[in-house]
Parts: sequence; structure tokens; C-alpha cells
Amino acid sequence: MNIQRVTDARVIYDLMQSAFAQYRNAPISSSALEETSDSIAYALSNGERALQLSVEERVEAVVRYKVQREKLTFFRLAVRPESRRQGYAKALIQQLETIACEERLPIITCDVRMHVKENIELYEKLGYTKVAQKEIERYGHPLAIVTMEKTLL
Repeated sequence: MNIQRVTDARVIYDLMQSAFAQYRNAPISSSALEETSDSIAYALSNGERALQLSVEERVEAVVRYKVQREKLTFFRLAVRPESRRQGYAKALIQQLETIACEERLPIITCDVRMHVKENIELYEKLGYTKVAQKEIERYGHPLAIVTMEKTLL
């Protein structure tokens, strides 16, 4: 297993499309499906960062993140559907925590859809707690979001 920084927007886009496809026909689809490789490239050229996890030269998972004043925020954690439950998401999150500590950022955070219980459970197992909840409107429907956070330093 190899984790490294990735700057190839096409790699990120392709893996995200595969991982988020399960939400394509949901009443409230994921905005990840609306992104393009160009929009991802633009974000990467404007301060966003990304990590990829590869096994035997095949990219199995990616995550995007931003370093802010006193925290690291991650989002768009994506694992190939056929490669889930192998510890790849956990490995990426642990690498993000290492990066946050190296950059002396005391907090790491992410937003999660409230109804995606398996993601909330994963983050809780890794020591994240729910610190805020909000409701946004997406495609004319309410969408409950929870912010999860972990204190590192």
C-alpha cells in the first residue's frame, strides 16, 4: 500500500465518479457527481490538496483536503466500490492526521451526510465526534449534514 500526494485531476475525477455512483439515482445525489476533471484541477491549483492510495500501482482510494488557519478539513473521500472494507479509508484518514500534526494543526474535520451511517460510524471509530449539525437545501430537498471533528494536538 502506497499513499502519496496526487495532482492529477483526472485520476481523482475517475475514482470519485466510480465511488459516488451509488448516489447517482438517490433523491439527493452527491454534488461530487457534478464535478469535472477541470473543476478539480482548478481547485488543486488554488490551494486544495489530495492524496491517493495505491496498491500494486492501481489507485484504490483518494481524498481531497484543505489546510486552513487552525485545522485541516477533508472531503470527497472515495474508495473504489470493489475495494471497500479493506482499510483504505482508514489509512488515508490516518495520513491526513499525520499531515495535520506535521503542520501543527490541532483539529481535523469533515462534513458527512447524516443518513450515511457507515461513514459516521467509521469516523467515530477513528476518534471523531459530532460537533455541529446543519440542514442545507439541495435540489429543493433538505439535506442533514453533521460536522465531525478530532482534536490532534
